[in-house]
Amino acid sequence: MIQSTLTSKNQTTVPKAVMAALKLKPSDQLFYEIGADGRVVLSAKTETFASVAAGLPKKPKPKPVPTIEDMDRAIKEMAVKRQSKFASRSNCSSSSGRARRPREYFAASDSGKSQRQRL
Repeated sequence: MIQSTLTSKNQTTVPKAVMAALKLKPSDQLFYEIGADGRVVLSAKTETFASVAAGLPKKPKPKPVPTIEDMDRAIKEMAVKRQSKFASRSNCSSSSGRARRPREYFAASDSGKSQRQRL
């Protein structure tokens, strides 16, 4: 049996064996349950919600949503890239006889948004 002494200020020191059994650390809370037969059960609340939450993996930050202007810029860049790709192919294999799309196939509207338009 493990024992400790109650002081005049109603304080006691928790014995090392009890601290080890309950895995107590400084600032942990102790709970006393008094049974009908007079026995007292000592239990400990060793973790707070904040400490449990801190151990969970962090939620990744969402990627920023592209704006309409970003999408329009990307479309124009791809159109230019494809045009240069088609132009280089037509220079290399002009004897294939295949008709190429005119350069004006991809045109920008007045509002600045790219649209595919056949001329």
